[in-house]
Amino acid sequence: MRLNKSFARRVGKSLSPLQQSLLKEALPQCLFDPLTLLSQNKYIAEIGIGMGDHFVMRAQEQPDALHIGFEPYLNGIANSLKLIKAQNITNIMLWPDDVDLVIDQIPNNLLSALYILFPDPWPKLHHHKRRIINETRVKVFASKLQADAMLYFASDIKHYFCYATDMIRSSGLFHEISISSSPYDNYIKTKYHIKAEAALGMPQFLCARKLEI
Repeated sequence: MRLNKSFARRVGKSLSPLQQSLLKEALPQCLFDPLTLLSQNKYIAEIGIGMGDHFVMRAQEQPDALHIGFEPYLNGIANSLKLIKAQNITNIMLWPDDVDLVIDQIPNNLLSALYILFPDPWPKLHHHKRRIINETRVKVFASKLQADAMLYFASDIKHYFCYATDMIRSSGLFHEISISSSPYDNYIKTKYHIKAEAALGMPQFLCARKLEI
């Protein structure tokens, strides 16, 4: 596997000794390895787990599934490891880097759900190709989902939410697309969501079911 070693560019603030210890000792035990994926298991993925609050709580609430979390920022990975250790959760795998490095190695039709919550909107036009939801990635993500699997997306950036909704609808790969200002069932507020609300942001939620093709 290719793992980006440029950690300095992926650290929001200096890592504490505890965080460094968790990354060194705990991360290897749950490091995501696509070669270990088995079709008979249930997999749920979250791209951009942030500080891990939603991701870890969902893994705790759904112990029958293996939960794969992708996050390039090591502060978030370290905090997730802290939560995992505190709650003794074992049904988790973490990828501390860009999802694009491993997405092609994930078998098609594997995931039963995919969560993408409050990603970077990359507002400048020439940066749109970097958006986690764009025309190309919608097709890639759909290929990794089982038929009838759910895609969940959330953003408090109106123009990005509309853009992502258009990409998902126009792909022709999803149906039962619903949009709401209220979270989906069993949603766990992320720290970013709380921050957005404090700034009078208006988070929007999209749920879509993959078509059986």
